[in-house]
Amino acid sequence: HNHNLNVSGGNDKAQYYVGLGYQTQQGIAVHDDYERFSFKGNATIKANKWFKLGMNTSYTNSLVSHVDAARGGGIYSINGFSRMALILPPNVPIYNEDGTPYVRAGHYVGSGANNFNVSYYNPATYLDEQYTETQNNRIIANGYLEYNPVKGLTLKSQFGIDWTFMFGTAFRSPNGGDGYSSGGSASNYQNFQKIWTWTNTADYNFSIKKNHFDVLAGVEATDTQNRNMSRGATTLADPNMLFPEASYLTYTGGGSRGESSMFSYITRFAYDYANRYYFTANWRRDGLSKLGTQWGNFWGLSGAWRISDEKFMKPAKSWLSDLKLKASYGVVGNASVGNYASRSLYGSAYYNGGASYRPNNYNDAKLGWEQTGTYDAGFSAALFGGRLSVDVDYFYSKSKDLILATPISYSAGIYDASNGSAISTNLGKAMNKGLEIGLSGTVMQRGKFSWNSNFNISFVQNKVLELAEDILEDVAGYNITTEGKSMAQLYVYPTSGIDSETGRRIVDLNDGTQAALVYNGGAKYYRYVNGKITDEQVSSSLWTPELAGGTKPTYYGGWTNTFKYGHWDATLFFQFSGGNKIYNGTKATASDQRFWNNSKDYYDNAWRKPGDKAIYAKPEYSDNTSNGSANAISDWVESGDYLRFKNVLIGYTFDTKGIQKTLGISGIRLYAQATNLFCITSYTGMDPEVSSLAYKANTGSGIDKNTTPLTRTWTFGVNVSF
Repeated sequence: HNHNLNVSGGNDKAQYYVGLGYQTQQGIAVHDDYERFSFKGNATIKANKWFKLGMNTSYTNSLVSHVDAARGGGIYSINGFSRMALILPPNVPIYNEDGTPYVRAGHYVGSGANNFNVSYYNPATYLDEQYTETQNNRIIANGYLEYNPVKGLTLKSQFGIDWTFMFGTAFRSPNGGDGYSSGGSASNYQNFQKIWTWTNTADYNFSIKKNHFDVLAGVEATDTQNRNMSRGATTLADPNMLFPEASYLTYTGGGSRGESSMFSYITRFAYDYANRYYFTANWRRDGLSKLGTQWGNFWGLSGAWRISDEKFMKPAKSWLSDLKLKASYGVVGNASVGNYASRSLYGSAYYNGGASYRPNNYNDAKLGWEQTGTYDAGFSAALFGGRLSVDVDYFYSKSKDLILATPISYSAGIYDASNGSAISTNLGKAMNKGLEIGLSGTVMQRGKFSWNSNFNISFVQNKVLELAEDILEDVAGYNITTEGKSMAQLYVYPTSGIDSETGRRIVDLNDGTQAALVYNGGAKYYRYVNGKITDEQVSSSLWTPELAGGTKPTYYGGWTNTFKYGHWDATLFFQFSGGNKIYNGTKATASDQRFWNNSKDYYDNAWRKPGDKAIYAKPEYSDNTSNGSANAISDWVESGDYLRFKNVLIGYTFDTKGIQKTLGISGIRLYAQATNLFCITSYTGMDPEVSSLAYKANTGSGIDKNTTPLTRTWTFGVNVSF
């Protein structure tokens, strides 16, 4: 459900806006719920011809709850529903006849008629007994005062806050899942963040004939305070008291607090002549307390030429309504680091019966800003009286001094468990370049019917130019970020399909030869020469991972079509992306040869007899290597290209002339909307747009391991205006 109520009004002296919203949504997993309440209020008052003041406020309260551990990134978890749905046997019931969960000793899934026990917990034992819940309260508010002492000069002071209060609770039942071995567990955490920002600017606009000027100068101060607290508990004192506030036998706790601040000087100069020639320059100087080298200078230049207004372009006016050339260059900074990233800190500890201090981490005292310089050049054009618009932009950006973690020697005598004995310093360089093209216009306009279309496509290439060492992400598959390649390359064990005569997986060795993977109580490797398996056994150390393709799309875009006929309207949106690779790790999950269930695809395409053109290796009980469960294999690397019918919306707007005066209703519109209707792709997984490592989007992407697909959503609603 999604409900919104908005009220606005005012006069030439004061205006106001108030909005309320309420939304609830259920996910595709049991007890996967989302609830959100929102408030927004704005007001502007013009006290006299010199003074103007205003206020903008918003408040949101959201509650996210779930039982499925895979939602939080636990794609291997025994509480992960997507994984359990794939591997649990289909011939075992969920419940006994009396309604109790069908389990055996240890609350594992009952074996039923199977010869082997299933050593996974039955989710039915804890579905209604455990949960993870996060409540988030956020307040954003700012007020401003404007003073216009003379024509064109605006002095503005604005003060704003952004407060976030987050409370989280997780409870694990002692009756199954992750809480069984500990006899039940609970954890609570609280995160309080308070940010205030104060901005003061002077903006002067003036014109001298056809010359227009805009000069701005100002300062800005920001302060951020964080406070975190956490508590953990294990082993319920009374296993019948299934809630996190109960008594436990073991408790742990911790917390932290921190503060950072930034001060900035801001300037901008903008000029145009007769709306034909444009030039803008800006400069800012930022000082951030998190860094050792705290101050950074960032600037930008841009220019544009409306060439269509030149006399020599008049012969083209019949078909070229507007043409503007544009170019820019700018340097921006980034420092997404902890509050004390440039400080080497001590922490408290308990040693030899008393309190003590020890080195907690070691950091670079000269840590500075990441810097990215970007060139941009392009043009915008309107043709045939504005019926067709074209935008083309080329960009090239180069980043330097990227803040990355690099290992420090153990001989330094400092081990930071949180960083894996690494130091954050300015070491990396990266490059991005691409071309963006946009087309929009009126395809047809006849009587009451109109058709407008908008198409955009972007071509992007990124490359890592310099790293201290490769960045490896090995959760659910393998990604590696290495010099000379785009970020998050797939890094998997190379394979070359199935030998049709024996059903063995062929692996590519790092010495340029091949071997057959033969499972016989364990994985063994035998030389594979000229299509034959020899008796020569080789070491598994010769089978090592290698690059298997980039996971970042090299092109993407969308196509929107809007149709109107009388009171009817319809919008269709198509989305596409490609040039990237995906590791289909779910294929390995569904073809693992241990006790769990396999997919129909495995049943249909597993090797059975000599001559079979199989996808999966010869079935051998307990073989979790040949089909990529133990090691990610290149045979499961697929193209990520797709075209998705993302959204369709159909609406009808009623004629309210007859009821506007009597009921005060100025507009009524009914609409229906559908999202994710279908997807055209060669990818054999459930969805080419999902990622198991979404929380590591930069260095971990293109991995689909036990991931649920995007949902198809149907929405029906009404908009009423008074």
